[in-house]
Amino acid sequence: MGRQVDMPTATISGLNVSRKIYVPEMGGDYVRYLDTITNPGASDATVTVSIEGNLGSNATTNVYATASGDTALGASDAWFGTDDATDGGGTPSLAHVAMGAGGSEVRLASAPTLTGSFSTLDELAWSFNVTIPAGETVSFLTFGVQASTRADAIAEARRLATLPSDAVVGLDAHLCDIVNFRANVQFDAPAVVDEGSDIPITVNVAGCETGTPTWTWDTDDDGTFGELADMASYTVPGAMVDGPTNLRVGVQAIDGSLTTEAFAVVQVNNVDPNITSTPRTMAAIRTEYRYEVIAEDPGGANDPLSYTLTSRPMGMTAVGNTLVWTPEAATRGRTFSVVLRVEDDDGGEDVQMFEITVSENNLPPAPVPVSPIERENVPLDENVTLTVENAVDLDGDPLDYFFRISRRSDFMGDSVIGSGGVAEDTGGTTSWTTSEPLEPGLWYWEVWVDDTIGESPHRFAQFVVGEGTVPTTDAGVMPMNDGGTIPRPDSGVDGGGGGGCSVAQGAPRSLGLGLLALGLAAFFFQRRRL
Repeated sequence: MGRQVDMPTATISGLNVSRKIYVPEMGGDYVRYLDTITNPGASDATVTVSIEGNLGSNATTNVYATASGDTALGASDAWFGTDDATDGGGTPSLAHVAMGAGGSEVRLASAPTLTGSFSTLDELAWSFNVTIPAGETVSFLTFGVQASTRADAIAEARRLATLPSDAVVGLDAHLCDIVNFRANVQFDAPAVVDEGSDIPITVNVAGCETGTPTWTWDTDDDGTFGELADMASYTVPGAMVDGPTNLRVGVQAIDGSLTTEAFAVVQVNNVDPNITSTPRTMAAIRTEYRYEVIAEDPGGANDPLSYTLTSRPMGMTAVGNTLVWTPEAATRGRTFSVVLRVEDDDGGEDVQMFEITVSENNLPPAPVPVSPIERENVPLDENVTLTVENAVDLDGDPLDYFFRISRRSDFMGDSVIGSGGVAEDTGGTTSWTTSEPLEPGLWYWEVWVDDTIGESPHRFAQFVVGEGTVPTTDAGVMPMNDGGTIPRPDSGVDGGGGGGCSVAQGAPRSLGLGLLALGLAAFFFQRRRL
């Protein structure tokens, strides 16, 4: 049974006092003291039992932790820790367990009081008031812990305060006598868990009077027992486990005239949320960027999450768990830093940092003429409607359509008529109608689109107003297959192409374009002679 020293019995104030000192052979960085007091007299004895010791860091002893979470030692603290000024160095980190985390046994007249000057001395004392019936025995169980670090000492003290099974090895004969722990009700439960974890708890109730005790549970710590009668185990569902807190599950045991209420106390740690989603790192101007953030928190519904942007491009917002942003034209080609913080309501957080680059503008493709094309005849004395297939912009930019018609294929002279910007129609095509009928004869028309940053290549087509002979050429003619394109340079950089002029009255064309027209005309005539 490990290593145990049995001290000889001594008589103090008419009471027989003995001590057993036990150190586990394997596992457990603690020493266990069992002080047993027997009243051999014929009448009850109400006494103050003082248990004193000298276990500390001499003049450098300081209290670094208590069961209540501070460093002020109080009478209700089941345990406390002492050390010198250095954690992990100097003297070992110590902890002292004075009573059970679930409280004292009901036969204890009052809670223990703790005294001692720990700032300059390492002497400590526990005082207990207790009534010992004539001919009966009471026992007090205390522990001393020694560890390399304060965290390890605290963890062991918390574990011992729940009186795990290894802490009462060899004490079966004393379980009903121990009064500063509720030792007749033994819990087997983890001392510390993370939130969201199931907590299995088993109980063993010793029969101290009748040998056949009964018990019920208080599983929600509302102070009311009566659940799970005589059940040996209960598992707290993870959905009910939210930290940081000390979760309590109680058992009320009845054994003849002895009623014991004991509690398993489990420390529940809060767990930080964890962002598991990956953001897109590219965006396009005037196109909504959306990033749905996925974060996990084992606290589940008990830990609602909030989403905050601590660094962001102008205009980006967090709407619930979704980041929303529509880049403006001025952001084209720029890279922006984003810092997202996800927090639970218990102070846990996760931070995600990433960059978003706004792509350079993609020029829209040229729209395709639909009608009238291939010198299709249109009626005299009617307005002419030009129709094109809608272009599809890779950036999703809104497009304006520009139409021009002319009697000349080089679109020079006084006959040029322009539409100005025409908003894209739904249904896959966009149209523009002249404001009045056109003169009879051959007409040329061109179309292009503009996304406010640049314009597409131009496409061309021809139609004939009225019936009759159509000339094969005209001054400056530039015949070509309908729907052909002549590339135009991006006429707008960081400011929009603007679509050019809506009416180009006598606007001179470049020499290069004129030479291109003549070359295309020569090709056309040569093809017709084949």
